[in-house]
Amino acid sequence: AEAAQAMLSEDFRAGKGLLTSLLEAEQMFRETSLGYLAADNARIRSQAALRLALGKALINEEVQ
Repeated sequence: AEAAQAMLSEDFRAGKGLLTSLLEAEQMFRETSLGYLAADNARIRSQAALRLALGKALINEEVQ
């Protein structure tokens, strides 16, 4: 999504692209980024829930 947005931005600046295409690409990039962040948040929350279910602390305090 980021690469597509960059390509359309370059085309628009060169006068080859449409503003609507650029805006759609930017919206898709933002939606994709939000989806990635939501998935990462779900992963972290799941890991925390698993650690709690196993009786472990949320923070790994091993000394190295």
